Amino acid sequence: MKNLQEMQARFSSNEKRLTKLSLDIDELNRKMTQYLQAIQDKAQDVHYLVTQVKIRSVHI
Repeated sequence: MKNLQEMQARFSSNEKRLTKLSLDIDELNRKMTQYLQAIQDKAQDVHYLVTQVKIRSVHI
């Protein structure tokens, strides 16, 4: 019986740890998505500016 209680306690501890790690991963994924969106926005801005410079240099 003691062995079963120890296993149950270990299981509960591991389950809590896995839940916390899962929440941590979800938060990291959310942050990564935000950073990726910011990078894509900046890349789009740079692409637009480079295109505008090329267009203007052709007309000069």
